[in-house]
Amino acid sequence: MLEASAENILQQDFCHAIKVGVKYTQQIIQGIQQLVKEIGVTKRTPQKLFTPSQEIVKHAHKLTMERLCAVFTDYEHDKISRDEAVKKIRLDTEEQLKEIFPEGFGFYCKRNVFKRSLWLLCGK
Repeated sequence: MLEASAENILQQDFCHAIKVGVKYTQQIIQGIQQLVKEIGVTKRTPQKLFTPSQEIVKHAHKLTMERLCAVFTDYEHDKISRDEAVKKIRLDTEEQLKEIFPEGFGFYCKRNVFKRSLWLLCGK
């Protein structure tokens, strides 16, 4: 990923800079791929430590979807206020799920359940 801000530069200079950046990025990628071939190391797949039960996921979905939809369709939010609203929903949901599922709601469950709700909201 390349990031830039081109506020005080001509468009042609900016486009040239992007082309040069992509060219050198491709060289880095090819170097990494060559090292992988030479050494023979494959990418590791991390083991899942915890998968929340379907019941917890469904309950979290029920608790969050309306509130998340309301936040993401309220165009008066700026980035910071939207993030704060989503964080508040996440924390409220975590507290409610802890009360309902005291035994099976740990750290990994908190992150996975809320991410799944967001993915469902986004249609993934």
